[in-house]
Amino acid sequence: MKNTFEMKNSFLFNEFWSWSKGPLFKNFYFADDGSFVYNNGYSGAIWSVNTSEGTYTYDPYIKEIRLRVNKKYSSGLTVSKEETPSKLTLKDFNDTRVAVLFGNDRLNVIEMGRTVGLTTDQYWFKGPNSSHDLIQFTTFGQATIIQETDVKRTYFCHYHIYDHLLLLEINSMTTEEDGKEKKIKTFAPASKTFLKIDIHKELVRVEKMDLTKVIDGTRNWQFRNQKFHIENMVLTENEILLEEFNRVVKQ
Repeated sequence: MKNTFEMKNSFLFNEFWSWSKGPLFKNFYFADDGSFVYNNGYSGAIWSVNTSEGTYTYDPYIKEIRLRVNKKYSSGLTVSKEETPSKLTLKDFNDTRVAVLFGNDRLNVIEMGRTVGLTTDQYWFKGPNSSHDLIQFTTFGQATIIQETDVKRTYFCHYHIYDHLLLLEINSMTTEEDGKEKKIKTFAPASKTFLKIDIHKELVRVEKMDLTKVIDGTRNWQFRNQKFHIENMVLTENEILLEEFNRVVKQ
């Protein structure tokens, strides 16, 4: 598996970085196509969100990110004045944290949470009805998966997308049969599994698989030392049936 800081074109690996202190927050999303989104502001009764979108370049040798803003907008009850930095320097990082120097101010180093292998807000659905066989993602790392036959099962997960794999940490599942009351099952620790996928612009091919059959530990995976490790790699090489899903990216 490739080191996430050594991806082609020196782009980061679809990473979400987040920081908060009281009502103040900052977060970045870096896509592996060279685009980024930066949000900052504060939450609460008098809330404000400033958003910058643009492109970036990453130099892995000096661990420096250069940002070029193409679009800025704000929302909320008030508007803060913080500008988007033109440069970020990575002072330290590990699997889950990154220390970032904003601009040239050596005192302005912020430690942010780090999650890799994410995507922008979007949903995938099979057939004409988006409420059946639906997979919904957020940039923050959450996924909701609905599989419905005679029983409707909804899985609440954290996810990563790496290579041609959708890696899942299933936290809980609800079942609903014939419109009856939902039953909730919680997984502690979260149950890890994966599905094979093939992503295109407006459609995705997803492995046809009942998730209840692959939450038994046979598809376990780990992220450590900047790499994804699949414990049973042979399963990723097997021939499997892929189903087509429509792909809608939220604007």
